[in-house]
This record gives sequence, C-alpha cells and structure tokens, in this order.
Amino acid sequence: MVYDVIIIGGGAAGLFCAANTELKNGKGLVLESMKQTGIKLMAAGSGQCNFTHGGDIRDFIDKYGKHGGKIRGILYKFNNVMVRNYFEDLGVATVEREDGKVFPKSMNSRDIRDVLLNSAVKGGFEINTETKVVDITKINEGDEKDGMYEVASTKGSFRCRRLVIATGGKSYPKTGSDGSMMEILKSCFPELKINDCVPALTSVYVEDYRYSSLSGISAKVKITMADPYDGKGKKRITGYGDMLFTHKNLSGPVILDNSRYLEPGRAFYVDYAPEGYKSGDRLPVNGEKRSIGNLVSEECKIPKALADALTDKALGEKGACRTKASTLMGSQIKEIEDTLRNQKFTVSGKGGFGEAMVTAGGVDISEISTSSMEAKKYPGLYLIGEVLDIDGDTGGYNLQFAFSSARTAAQHISL
Repeated sequence: MVYDVIIIGGGAAGLFCAANTELKNGKGLVLESMKQTGIKLMAAGSGQCNFTHGGDIRDFIDKYGKHGGKIRGILYKFNNVMVRNYFEDLGVATVEREDGKVFPKSMNSRDIRDVLLNSAVKGGFEINTETKVVDITKINEGDEKDGMYEVASTKGSFRCRRLVIATGGKSYPKTGSDGSMMEILKSCFPELKINDCVPALTSVYVEDYRYSSLSGISAKVKITMADPYDGKGKKRITGYGDMLFTHKNLSGPVILDNSRYLEPGRAFYVDYAPEGYKSGDRLPVNGEKRSIGNLVSEECKIPKALADALTDKALGEKGACRTKASTLMGSQIKEIEDTLRNQKFTVSGKGGFGEAMVTAGGVDISEISTSSMEAKKYPGLYLIGEVLDIDGDTGGYNLQFAFSSARTAAQHISL
C-alpha cells in the first residue's frame, strides 16, 4: 500500500501535522517508536503543558537565539493567538498566567495530546506505535518529483508520496527523541546540512562551585557574557530572570535560556542586584547597625541565605556576614559590591541530553523552504519541529515552533 503521507514521529509536531493535514484520496500513517504517542508533549510544563506564550508574536523572534529571524515567517503565519484559538475550537479551554505562559485550563497536558491524536485519526491517519524507523530510501519514478519514499521499520516497510520527519532532537531520550533519526538522515540524505546536536535549556556547571548549601534558593539576576557568534567577541548578551542554586550547579530560567551560549570554558557575569541600588552606588554602611548580611539582603532584595553566602565569599571568611556593616573598611565594602554586581563564573560543563529540555543543532534551517517546510534538495521530504536546528527559550516557545512548522507543512501537503 502507498500512503499519501507518512509522518515519522508522534510527538507535538508530528501529531499537529497529522491533525491538520487533509488527505484527499488515500491514507496517512504516523510511525511512533514508543508505546504511545506524545510522551514528551505530555511531560511539558511538568505535565501541565505550557504550549505557547502570550503577547505579540513579534516579541517571539529574539527568543530563538541567532535563528529567530530565519523563522519569522513560519511563526507569523500561524502565531500564538492562532494556536490558542485552534485548541479552544477543539474544546480545550486555555488560560494565560501572569508570567505569560499559556496552558490548558485543566492544567493537564493529556488534554492537548488527546485532542491532536483524535483529530489525526478522524482525518484518516493510522497510528503505528512501537514502530522504530531504521532506514529511508528514495524511489524515483521518471521525474524525481513523482517518486516515492520507502520507510523501513522494525514492523515492516511502508511507501509514501510525501514524508514528514518529526522525530525531535536528542533531549529526554527516554521519551523517544533519542537522536537516532539524525544518523538516518545523514546516511539517506547526504546533501542535507546537519549541525552537531548539543543540549539546550539545561543546567550549567561552573568551576569552584561553593553554593551547595543554597540548594533550592533562587534570585532574580542579570547575567552578561560575550556573544560567541560575534567574530571579535565584543558584543554582549544580557539575560534577566530567576537563577536557581542547586546542590551541584546553576539552573533556573535565566540559566536555561542562555545555556545555548554557555559552553565549557566560557565566562559569564552575574549581577545579583538588578532591581536594587544602581551600578556605581555604594552600600549605605555609615552609621549602619545592621549586619552586612542583613544590609545586603534588604538593599539588594535577595534572599538572606544568598546575601550571607556572597558576603562571606567576598570577605573570605565564613560567618563574616554577621559583622556590623559600619565597622567594615572601604576595601571590604568594595569587595562585596564587586561580588554583588559582577561575579564571574566559568563554565565547566552542562547538563546532558537526559536533563536538557530541548536540543540545539539538527538539520540546518537553510535546507528547507520556510513557506512549506519541504527540503529544497529532496522534493516530497518535510522537516518540522525540533529535528531542525531551532531551539527557543522556556515559556512555550519550543512548542509554538513545533505547531507553527507543523501547520505550515500540513497546509502545503494538503494543497
């Protein structure tokens, strides 16, 4: 049997593509390696599924690092408002939190998965689970555009006119996105440019980490670093948000969002008081009766335990945070201020694919037409979602791209 469309990968992008593809004269097939579809989708947002973000779609562009401008048209064509309306129209009530994150009102990610799966089946797609793809062959029939693809799997071979790759990257391999498709693509489609895959949206390990005692404490900070994509290293990248101290590394949104830049050996700087006193101001210690730890905590609006740890580090003595602020010398105050406003960390490593939320790397976006998601060098082949070298910040941006790219492919296939 020859299928109109085969979609490899039953995750967010694959299911959305199937749910939005109109099959005219035949059948569609979704091949999923796991026992059920959408495992990673159902784990999104700790099982609550933060599937997009509120606000103006134009503000999304800089949430995808250096690639944001390349996917502008994809995001605009099917934006965050449209995604939200899509699920509302299918009976899934949604809600936007104060921080802009959008969820199903039920806070149950299964509602998102189920409505997509049901729509795909209703539209004519068969769903084959526990079916792992092992090879893909292009079968030409005269004019290359009239050819077919043969997909070999652990449960037999299938042929189709149009093939969609929606297998994700390498993050959370236990959910099915183990990166094996990257090797198949390299072998079967040698002209595709595929960039090395690295973990993204992951925690960061730093040299000489001394903050295990602060595990679970977070603070709103500003981080800065040199832009690794700037040839002369002069351009600065600035991130602002919550940084979380764990038992062994740094995490939290501001670290996760910037982990794409934080490779081992790179330095970044943390300002713990972006909402406190202005840069250049001095801590008000004259006549101060409070301890330096209390003073720093209250003036810089950071947790007391963090203020104590930072002042102890700056003064080089455990318990120094209890010193009466007015008794400190000017040089000691300067050390504290320098630590508060510009503490340097050097990256020693990052969390691996097992804990990374997404993957940076994959098929280069230049390989596909952004108006259709079809590969420029391989007619009838479509690539959507995280299999492409696109990774976004936390907050629903990665699922937004998965849905936008899937919708674009589905509309082109449906023509």
